[in-house]
Amino acid sequence: MSATVLVIGGGIAGFAAAATAKEAGADVSIALGRAGATFLSPGVLDFAQRGDASPLTQIEKSVFSLLDGYVIEPTELLTIAGTSRTADGRDETLLSVSALQEDGAVAVIGRTASFDSRYLAKAFSATTKRSFVALACDAIQRYADERHWNDAELASRFDEEERLAWLARILGEGIQRSTTKIAGVLLPNILGTKPGVAARLSAMMKLPCGEVVGTSNTPGFRFLEARDRALARAAIPVRRGDVEGIDFSSSGRVRVTFADHVADVSRVVVATGGIVGDGLRYVPSEIESAGALPLSSRATFEPSFRTNAPLPIIAPGIADRPSSLFGEPAETFRLSLTAKPSPFLRAGFDRRALPRGILVAGAAAGEGTTWLEAFRSGCAQGSNALI
Repeated sequence: MSATVLVIGGGIAGFAAAATAKEAGADVSIALGRAGATFLSPGVLDFAQRGDASPLTQIEKSVFSLLDGYVIEPTELLTIAGTSRTADGRDETLLSVSALQEDGAVAVIGRTASFDSRYLAKAFSATTKRSFVALACDAIQRYADERHWNDAELASRFDEEERLAWLARILGEGIQRSTTKIAGVLLPNILGTKPGVAARLSAMMKLPCGEVVGTSNTPGFRFLEARDRALARAAIPVRRGDVEGIDFSSSGRVRVTFADHVADVSRVVVATGGIVGDGLRYVPSEIESAGALPLSSRATFEPSFRTNAPLPIIAPGIADRPSSLFGEPAETFRLSLTAKPSPFLRAGFDRRALPRGILVAGAAAGEGTTWLEAFRSGCAQGSNALI
């Protein structure tokens, strides 16, 4: 009888765990709740230490290949801050400067709330070794009301073939008027909410076209689309909705409670993330909800689901009860920008202390500080689910 595995969490770690367990022969399903940290990723793929990572294993390569629109290769990308950065991989919609011809300029085109082609062309020219030019064809919004749309809303329009052809015509006219040789085209985060749009535009233009590394959640929508396609391709059933509780039994079976049903499985992989992924929830101070002082304080954060046994997935320092009944100030838990480790960047728990039948992957295990680190963590725990 094959192992029955339920993965809780639909970010990159949860997807990797489910796909790995499925390839290993388990009976797998995945619970998808709210959009988490992967949805907020700008599409840049880094290992734990950028540029210093062992190659993917065969199973990791197999699982990664299920996702449309991603590539792992050293690359240089352009950011919304007007600088460049290296990466170990990328959402293929992002423009790879490394792949462009050396003797041409990069055309920076478009104007949105977060993207100004004229400013960025000047900034890139000053901070990188390439030449950049802002072309006078900024009207990537076809209709007046689109000027007030965010990038993701505008990107959904370019999923349509007719609208993409219109953009290719506008860009082509702008490039023809330019006296500068163009090696590639940089655009805001508008090239579709589905994978493959940038490749189709590049084919129409006969010129590499791609996006900037920005703050838009457009790459997040592309991840969700790629993930859902991959889950369907791997025939992994999807359960929608938040998990309410996890109950462990002495026999090793695990019962997972949803709002409308209960699942009984042999293994659970928790890949719910931290605060951003809603794996941890902030607990307001008791004093805010009562006129009288409570007798004691309680932990500031707790897992987002109930369990009948301790689940030590909260990092030391944020699992403790605060010394004040007023709770801990929010700035205590900020992500550290210094060398001092943040409690959100490490779980610090002993996996041997976990109840029988449960595994933890990604940010919930302190292993998801980068996209590829979370992916590898998911693959590892997906394999462990069959042990």
